[in-house]
Amino acid sequence: MKENADLLGSKTAVMDISKQAQIVSLDQVTVSDIDWLWPDYIPMGMLTLLVGDPSAAKSFLTLFIAAAVSSGLNWPTAACHGGLSGEAKRARPGSVLLLNNEDSPEKIILPRLKALNADLSKIKMIPSVCRRDKFGAEFTDFFNITTDLLILQKAISQIPDLKLIIIDPLTAFIGYNHKGSYLRTALFPLIELARKLNIAVLGVMHLTKTGSANALYRPIGGLSVTAAAKTICLVSSIPNGRNPQRRLFIPVKNIFDNPPALAFEIKNNSLIFEDKPVNIPSEAVLCHKDYQTPERDRAVEWLTNLLEDGRGLPVKEIEKLAASEGIKEHTLRRAREKMYIKSFSRYDELGNKFSAWCLADPPDPYLLNSLLKSQKNDENRKLAGRMKNSVK
Repeated sequence: MKENADLLGSKTAVMDISKQAQIVSLDQVTVSDIDWLWPDYIPMGMLTLLVGDPSAAKSFLTLFIAAAVSSGLNWPTAACHGGLSGEAKRARPGSVLLLNNEDSPEKIILPRLKALNADLSKIKMIPSVCRRDKFGAEFTDFFNITTDLLILQKAISQIPDLKLIIIDPLTAFIGYNHKGSYLRTALFPLIELARKLNIAVLGVMHLTKTGSANALYRPIGGLSVTAAAKTICLVSSIPNGRNPQRRLFIPVKNIFDNPPALAFEIKNNSLIFEDKPVNIPSEAVLCHKDYQTPERDRAVEWLTNLLEDGRGLPVKEIEKLAASEGIKEHTLRRAREKMYIKSFSRYDELGNKFSAWCLADPPDPYLLNSLLKSQKNDENRKLAGRMKNSVK
C-alpha cells in the first residue's frame, strides 16, 4: 500500500487531483428490497425498456400504465398467475411525467387516457424547452436528456408524488448519436437520478431490422442499452394471428425470473388484458414462428399423402391442388419447411424447365449429430450443413 501511495505521489504533477474516484465500503451499504411500480414487471428506481416494432402498440401500452398509476387502478389479473408476487395488486397512485414527441396530445394521447380512466390531473408532459440562440433570441426545442437533465430535475421537484417517467421513444430524447456506447453513457445520469429519487423510468425503443431472435440484441444500441436496463419487455403482434388487434406483452429480462407473458387487445380506443397468461417465448415471436398450427399441420398431412408414391409432382400443379383444398401458398411453404422434401428440376415434352417436389429420406441423425458436434475442422461442419439442407 505504501508503494502504491509513493507511486501515485510521484505523479501528482501530471494528474488532475480535482477528479477523484468515489470509494464506497460495502459494509456501510444498507440492504433494501426491490420496490415495484408494477409488481414483477416494472421496478422503482430503475430503467425498464419496452421494445417492439412500429405499430406494435407500445405507446398505447405506456398510456395504459400511466392511467393505472395516475388513478390507482388494478394491474392485469393475468399478471398474478405464476407471477412472483402471487397476488393481485392495485397500482400505487401517483403522478406520471410523459415525454412523447411522436403522438399528438390533443388527438391521440388525451382521448386514449380518457378511455383508460386516467386521472388527467396526475399526468404531466414536457412538450418542449425554451432555449436561446447565440444572439439571445428565444426558441423552443425538444427536450434532450443529455443536455437538459437539470431541467428534468427541476420539473421532478415540482411533482412531489411522481412515480413514473415515460420516455417515448427513448432515442428521440437523446440526440442523433444512437451508437450503443454513446446511448449507455447518455443514459447513465438518468438512471442515477431515478435510483436516487426512487422513480421508475419506462423507455420505449424500436427494434432494429437484424435477424436475431434474441430480443436483447434487437433494440437500437444493442447490448450496450439492454445491459443498462434491469427489466425489458417485448410488445408484438402475433405472426399469422387471426385477430389483428391482439398483442403480446412478453418479459425478456428481469431482476428475478421472468414473470408470465400477457396478451391484450385494443378495443374502442381502450386496452383490455386477457384473464390468463400466455406461454409464448419472445424468440418464437421474433422468428415469426406459427403458434396456431392447425392449418400448417393439415397442409403437412395433405402434402405427405400427395407425394407418398415418391414420383414427385411439379410445384405449380401442387400449388393448384393445394388451392383447391383451401391451403394458402404461404401455408404450403411453411408445411414444406417442416418436411423432408427434395426440390429438383425436370423438362416437359417441349423442353421447358420446371421445378418439382418429392418426398426424401431424412439424413442419418447419428451421422448428422456427430458432424455438427465435431469441431475438428470446417469440412465436417460444411458436410453437415449440406446434409441438413440437401432435402430443402
